[in-house]
Amino acid sequence: GQLLTDGVKYIRKQMGVLVRERNPVITRYASKKHLRNPDFQLQAFEYRTAKLLQTCASDIQAHKKKVGVFQAWNDVVPKMVRLGRAYVEQFMLEQFVKECDKHHNDTEMYNILKLSCDLFALNIMKQNIGDFLDVIKRNKANAIGALVEQLCEDMREHAVSMVDAFEIPDFILDAPIGLSM
Repeated sequence: GQLLTDGVKYIRKQMGVLVRERNPVITRYASKKHLRNPDFQLQAFEYRTAKLLQTCASDIQAHKKKVGVFQAWNDVVPKMVRLGRAYVEQFMLEQFVKECDKHHNDTEMYNILKLSCDLFALNIMKQNIGDFLDVIKRNKANAIGALVEQLCEDMREHAVSMVDAFEIPDFILDAPIGLSM
């Protein structure tokens, strides 16, 4: 019906804004500072969500005349599951960035939160690189993979204290990482 048409128009408008803002230099820029920049991370996640949303809407529009709206909708469900996950991950990153900003004055807390946030965002990008190919080129993808490994190493020194922060008794954890030092 009309509601779907309005939604598709909105999506096209949003995709147009995101596509116009995409800079070919930035898609290849792979410095650690850039990759750890929350603006870059949020833009990449927003682009991914908008792109998946547009794909779902376009597929429904293209198939609804042939098989009807109900069947067209059902045929797109697997893509909608990916879209749902992308949206939730985008929302989580937005909240993570806001929480990091709240602790900007507490250097130790900020550094651990920022490290966790960057690891979350970049690992999602690494695992779903196909969804980000329009904004991340091969050299940048390689740099993301290398940075994820480095961030895991950096996180290692904080692992025990982070687990201990949950105050889960060691006998329940029953794992070397959970043992207090």
